[in-house]
Amino acid sequence: GNKNILADSNTLTDSDSSAETDVISKNILITTIELTEEIIGKRLKLLTIKNLTSI
Repeated sequence: GNKNILADSNTLTDSDSSAETDVISKNILITTIELTEEIIGKRLKLLTIKNLTSI
């Protein structure tokens, strides 16, 4: 009986930690996307400024 209880508690902690890592990886993805969008936005602004000054 005791062995089953131990096994159950282990599976619980495993699922909890995997859910946490899912959230962390999603947050990392979101911040990476946001940073990329910022960089692209800045590059586009620079390009349009260059194009306007060359006209």
